[in-house]
Amino acid sequence: MSKFPTAVNLHKTSNTLGLPYGPDEVYQLPAELLRTHSPSAEAQGHGKPTLQFAKPNVKLIKVEPDAQYALKLNCDDGHTR
Repeated sequence: MSKFPTAVNLHKTSNTLGLPYGPDEVYQLPAELLRTHSPSAEAQGHGKPTLQFAKPNVKLIKVEPDAQYALKLNCDDGHTR
């Protein structure tokens, strides 16, 4: 397995982020999972983690590179991670 995905694919129809690491290894991550497991202050509760849930309608609207290895995910509810 490669350390880095070979592409980053935003699938707006299925509302998933696709990360292929090779021809036989592709991960499809749902927007709700990415949004609710965010390391944001909202999810982390400013030092007291708060489980985020019930965001089944959140949409990923944009994915951007952030620094040399990270991704910035923009959601339609205004959340940026």
